[in-house]
Amino acid sequence: SLATAATVKASAPADASQLRAVNDGLFPASPGRWTDLPVFKWDQRTGTEEWISLDFGAPVEVAAVDVYWVDEYFTGHCLAPASWRVDYLDHAQNWQPVRSPSNYGADPVWFSRVNFEPVRTRVLRVVAQLQAGKSAGIYEIVVPRR
Repeated sequence: SLATAATVKASAPADASQLRAVNDGLFPASPGRWTDLPVFKWDQRTGTEEWISLDFGAPVEVAAVDVYWVDEYFTGHCLAPASWRVDYLDHAQNWQPVRSPSNYGADPVWFSRVNFEPVRTRVLRVVAQLQAGKSAGIYEIVVPRR
């Protein structure tokens, strides 16, 4: 995954271990297992629009993103988001939504993939609209190599 070596930043304060969790290659094999895995969460945020970005350090061509959302259905506090999207930083340093996204479903038990027209960018971000009164989190982001 191109995400593995990327520098991660987020819209909410997070320590380095939380940020590293989104591209460390570790994720649950099935729901409710491996609950001690590192995870990134927007813990103090609920119902807001939040983002997490991946800076690749140099331009890369990207056409898909997989996100493994945290869904703690047993507590009801941290759930897959109401909606999400992928933006990229264009050559003029402006955020743009990817073109022709396939599907932004938020699968609570496995990776949610979106395919789109290829873009060349140095930075991608996943933007999540958190559910009303709920937080959200990410186990892993995978950016397949083209």
